[in-house]
Amino acid sequence: MLIIIIKKEIMHHLQSLKLPAILIITIALFLMNGIRFHGEYIEILEEYSQNVLQHEGKMKGYARALRLIIGVGVDKPPNPLSFCVEGGEQILPNMLTIDLLNGIIGQSSDFSQEKNSTLPRFEEIDWAFIVKMFISLFAILLTYDAICGEKERGTLALVCSNSVSRFTILWGKYLGAMIILLIPLMIGTCIGILLILMGNVNLGREAFARLL
Repeated sequence: MLIIIIKKEIMHHLQSLKLPAILIITIALFLMNGIRFHGEYIEILEEYSQNVLQHEGKMKGYARALRLIIGVGVDKPPNPLSFCVEGGEQILPNMLTIDLLNGIIGQSSDFSQEKNSTLPRFEEIDWAFIVKMFISLFAILLTYDAICGEKERGTLALVCSNSVSRFTILWGKYLGAMIILLIPLMIGTCIGILLILMGNVNLGREAFARLL
């Protein structure tokens, strides 16, 4: 009976107009995420490469005895997975200076200084934002009439007339909705990954393992 309820819920959602609308919005959000990430990542990566070359040139000119006094710059490479969770990367310092007099000093890049830190910080359109805001909203849109709607149409009484428990009905409706929600989510994530890979962003084995 559980399989029958799941199939019924899936067919009901596939025949509704809400699923195409959800699919279009989800794909658009993942496209926005990929385009924004690619532009910012390339800019930060170029800045990181320039800083590394500059600091390596300075260190070669320092004597080994003076390095701890003058200070050594350590650059933070850009995170290739920040399109999943931005995690405050833009407000963290891109370089740390380590010396004996001042200890560890964080220095922000010109790119991060372009943003006004005194203004309220809005969420970036990353995967975490898409899931917790839009996918959660889509779950409500798909399931808001799962019980009350069938009760008004009289189909819920027909289902309950069989020897099936309430838990089985609720569990079947839940699984059916989750399977339908996986369709736009998986399509969106695949499009997002392809868009990022087409932008020459280097994702290694560790990055793909974390994505999975």
